[in-house]
Amino acid sequence: IICKMDGPEDMEAESLAALLSGFQGGLGDLLTELIDHNQIMDSQFAIPEPIQRQSSGTEAHNDGQAGSKSIQKRERASSGSSEPSTSYQVAPSEKANKKATPRELSKVLQSKLSLLDQQQAENDMLKARCRILERIVASRESEIKMLQELRAYTEQGEASGFRDPIAPLGLTMQELRACKLSDIIDLAKKFILDIGSKLMMGGPEAESEDGEVASIGRALLDAFKYAYLVRPDLLLLAAQPIHNEASIVDKEVEQATQEVGEQHWSSAVSHMRLTQEQIRDSWLLVQLYDGWHARLLAERALITAHLTKALQHTTQTNDYASLAGSAGEKEAQLLAKLQQNLVKERCLICLVADVWWSDVLTAVQSCKAIVHSYPRFPDDIALMAASAALYSQGSHKPLLAPAAPEIVPAVRAPAAATTSRVITTSN
Repeated sequence: IICKMDGPEDMEAESLAALLSGFQGGLGDLLTELIDHNQIMDSQFAIPEPIQRQSSGTEAHNDGQAGSKSIQKRERASSGSSEPSTSYQVAPSEKANKKATPRELSKVLQSKLSLLDQQQAENDMLKARCRILERIVASRESEIKMLQELRAYTEQGEASGFRDPIAPLGLTMQELRACKLSDIIDLAKKFILDIGSKLMMGGPEAESEDGEVASIGRALLDAFKYAYLVRPDLLLLAAQPIHNEASIVDKEVEQATQEVGEQHWSSAVSHMRLTQEQIRDSWLLVQLYDGWHARLLAERALITAHLTKALQHTTQTNDYASLAGSAGEKEAQLLAKLQQNLVKERCLICLVADVWWSDVLTAVQSCKAIVHSYPRFPDDIALMAASAALYSQGSHKPLLAPAAPEIVPAVRAPAAATTSRVITTSN
């Protein structure tokens, strides 16, 4: 449906615009949540009065009471009162005389420090989530701008002031529109072999962010961003085998990876040497993606249920003449909504994956992810999920489980290996 729809640029722009309101609303909610969280932290860490000050205050109060009673007794004695003189001695309170031992103070200090560390970690998590949401909104704005550039270049060519953004792939935009998916697979295989050989032969110097591999990686990321907007059907290549030859070696490799599981993508991620911050950001992106994707899946289930009901009503009637003039109208409306839902899903994957490839990873790490996805075409969400899995497996346990900024139904997205994917190296 996506590939054959009319006006793909218009549909893409409308879909991206539809997502913007949710992203911006979620960002505002998150900022409010962050402010409230900081206020709670301030109230929780109010420093109590020292124990010595409390003790001295109690003793002073008791001494004052004792002195007052002594004066009253002396006055009664001088006035000739027959009441026998009584000496009052107020025993100091046991609580006032009891002082905290160094061991007790040490326990209190350790408890406060532990609570402070936990609150600081949660605060850092909220700040990281806020930054990622801001980057998703920025990615949306960037892709709207790219769509406008593509439209201008398509209509005016180089007279529009833009160069062909697909050129780094060795194709023109017209060739990309006309080529088959098998041609894209051949192209991907060429880049994987080229980048892989440079990483292997270059040694440690090849992993510099100022080196040739990083430069190639950045150029490919930018080019594939445009390629994905020109050819939405590239998502069909996710996790697909990139072999098109019947050699013995290819057959053996293909048989070994016939069933793509989490282990394949985890192995690819292990070569990327992710930092703790990158792992945390990957985990946050997966949490946000799951929430938003679940909402789209719930909407899709509702649409398909209405579509099934409408089809049953149409096929079970015996009076087909009564349907003249309106036959299929309701079904067509539901199909349009279903198509829009699929486009929104594609846009969501594009935005989340773009942040992961372009902001979370370095250019060299992106190249490693592409190379070590071999013999499969890179699967954005599967790679991101494998990176996120390291967060819960490591020493840094998830402190927060942030849901998507919007309220989502209790429907969880399918496993990473079974959902549709955008597999361009930029997205």
